[in-house]
This record gives sequence, C-alpha cells and structure tokens, in this order.
Amino acid sequence: MKKIALISFAALLLGGCTRSIESQYTPSFTKGTDQAVLSGAKIGVAKLEDKRSWVAAGDEQSKSFIGQAGSWKFGLTFGGKEFTPVDTIVRTAIVEELRRAGAASVAIDTTLGSKDLSKFDATAAAAKVDYVLGGDLTVFEFVNETGLVTVTSRRAVSLSIKMKRVGKDALVIDQSYVQNDRENEGLGVMHSTNVNKLLNNALRNSVHKIVSDVSLALKVPENRVSVTVEIDGVALLAH
Repeated sequence: MKKIALISFAALLLGGCTRSIESQYTPSFTKGTDQAVLSGAKIGVAKLEDKRSWVAAGDEQSKSFIGQAGSWKFGLTFGGKEFTPVDTIVRTAIVEELRRAGAASVAIDTTLGSKDLSKFDATAAAAKVDYVLGGDLTVFEFVNETGLVTVTSRRAVSLSIKMKRVGKDALVIDQSYVQNDRENEGLGVMHSTNVNKLLNNALRNSVHKIVSDVSLALKVPENRVSVTVEIDGVALLAH
C-alpha cells in the first residue's frame, strides 16, 4: 500500500498540479462623443487562435492556464465552468464591450486565427453578420517576480486582431494590442487578486482599445462634404 501511495505521489509531482481560480469580467465601455454610432453594426466575434507556449495540442485544460507557481498551474473558472479556455473568455469580453458600444455583436463558435483570413467571409455569411473579428492570442498570464523581500506581480495580455467586412479585401482592423500591468505587491499577493487584475485591468484595457478602434474604423467622417457639379441641370460630378 505504501509503495502504491509513493508511486502515486511521485506521478503527481512529475505531472504537476492544477487549480481553477474563480474569475469574472466586468464590461464597462462607455461610448464617448467621438465614437462612431455602432447601433445596428452586425459584428461576429470568433475565438482567437491560442498560440501561447504552454497550450498543448489535444489538452483542453491547458487552454485555461494563466499562471504557474512551482509544479502548480492555474486555470480559470468562468461563468461557473472550471478550466474555461482563455479564448472563450476573451471572445466574451469583446462581444460584451461591443454591445455596450451599440453594436449587434454575436459570438461565433469557431476559431479564426490570423492565418485563416480566407475563411472570414464564409464564417461571416454563415453567422449572418456584416463583419467578422478574429486573430491570435499570444500572451495572457500573470507572473510573480519574487525579490529579496517583496513580490512584484506582472499581468500581461497580447492580442493580434484582424477584422474584415464581408466581400471586401482590405481589413478593417489589423492591429496588435499589448497591455502590461506591473506593480509591487509588498510581501505577497493572492492569486485571486492577480486574476482579477489580469481580466479587469490588462484584458479590459485591451478590449476597450479594440472597441474604440472598431468604432473609428466604421465611422463616417462628420466633416464630409457632399459636392455635386451640374451643367445645364445635368450632374457631371458628385463627391
């Protein structure tokens, strides 16, 4: 019995331990006077392709990992589901913030990475939207840097976003969004604090910038002037 227990313990150490930490994202985007009116804009948001180094092919749980301490790896419980994939959380945040900005945004249950641009039109058509947003998820983590006395925590998010209008070759959005939240936490910091700041500082700042850029990209310039040149009642030029 002792031998079996020792073997099990050794396997646990070699395989590592996991824990899913409760998390929540609070949408808070406020449309400013300089934002485009997104009301009625049909935008489909796909899951970003997760390219983070510790995501292992075939290991769904690894898609949820956002931190590590020794042999322990930490994932996220989101909406009551343990080890929710980070790509799902990011998609939810973008959809909810776009809705707050007035867009008719919907979640698309497929992954569209930067390499999948040829699939954007068909995906948008199937979802009955005018625009589709995808891209890559390259960084989403917290790290505790332990000094001689104090602990410095770093929360980081990096997203590469592509957004396309159906039937158009040019991308509406082709941009990387990087946020780093780093601060001295004194003698220590709870993992739940790191998770909250990762989602509601680093991620939220990134998503707010995405929504602002989408608004500006779809905006019709307010100072646009329409000019029509007529000769003998015949319009020769309209602009």
